[in-house]
Amino acid sequence: MIAANSNKEYIAGEQTVGSPIKLKSGTNGVFEIKGLVFAKDTNVDGASVKYQLKETKAPEGYVKPSEVVTFNVTKDSYNKSAQEVNIADATPDTINNNKRPSIPNTGGIGTAIFVAIGAAVMAFAAKGMKRRTKDN
Repeated sequence: MIAANSNKEYIAGEQTVGSPIKLKSGTNGVFEIKGLVFAKDTNVDGASVKYQLKETKAPEGYVKPSEVVTFNVTKDSYNKSAQEVNIADATPDTINNNKRPSIPNTGGIGTAIFVAIGAAVMAFAAKGMKRRTKDN
């Protein structure tokens, strides 16, 4: 996360551009960020700092959002006006696992029987044609 103000200055001391802070949520997907600075003088009323949060890896079974979440930190945002940021509905699709294939099984014993019958019919026809050509 990078603190940004209108002068493009970093408010919380020296921060290196391109070195974001990495956060990891718990198993419930929630994490807490404490100590974000909202102004040079922490006694200023109405001062706020804009922060951006980008998800880099989604939990297994979820889609990583492409949007960057922007939020403001004010003097009393942690204790008085906490708000939940919802990017999208994170309900995963339900997939029914079926053990049977949805297409017919084409490699079973039934195909071998039909191939054997077809070969016998062709052999019988070839023998009949050979006998007919001998007689003529």
